[in-house]
Amino acid sequence: MLEQTVRARLDADGRQVVDIVIDRGYHPDAIVARAGLPLRLVFWRDDGDACSERVVFSSPHIDRRLAPTGATTIELPAQPPCEVRFTCGMGRYRGRIELTGERAPSILSRLLWAFGRLAEPV
Repeated sequence: MLEQTVRARLDADGRQVVDIVIDRGYHPDAIVARAGLPLRLVFWRDDGDACSERVVFSSPHIDRRLAPTGATTIELPAQPPCEVRFTCGMGRYRGRIELTGERAPSILSRLLWAFGRLAEPV
């Protein structure tokens, strides 16, 4: 099953955050976040499979054991624009994070664009 890409949200402290549920794979398995800012990933295990016990990141190289129940938080440091891959310890579950240097258009500029007040959203 294909999932839509999820954009990292900003928490009350201005940090990028994404919740990832592990249930026979990562949900979401495709994430977009801003480069140059730390990213907090909160993994929730709903899967008792041995494959869901660990998560391994390509950059920076992080290999973490996940709590059998509840949340495990992993902080990725600020990085330049790139793609970060993550997998389970066995490589069966896979995900990716696209770190982009571009800012998303503001809600106001998208509304102004939609009503013909701007040539394109900024």
